[in-house]
Amino acid sequence: MVGATIPSLETGLQVFICIVRTLVGLSTETKYVVKVYPSPKPKKVPKVVGQELKGSAGAKAIARMKKESVDCPLVKEEVAFLVCFACPSFIRRVSGQVDCAGVLPPPKEWLL
Repeated sequence: MVGATIPSLETGLQVFICIVRTLVGLSTETKYVVKVYPSPKPKKVPKVVGQELKGSAGAKAIARMKKESVDCPLVKEEVAFLVCFACPSFIRRVSGQVDCAGVLPPPKEWLL
């Protein structure tokens, strides 16, 4: 196995999230409906989350979402909306509310 590389933790985490999203996508039953609200002070968002979302959302949308929060029913605390958006249990956001599958919470590394 000359030239073989060991996958990084970030790559493994992205593969795990992709698999879980596929499984959650197969059963898009909403377990929780969570309200999105503007945060008085923007919460910190890990670089891994920001890099993951660059392909799926524009720069203006990401900048706006950094200023929003949700009360996550899975971790029982307030989290940045970008963390919620990248979470494996995220289904959709409609009219200021997030539909959550409630399957898996966001990884602990994302909760700052």
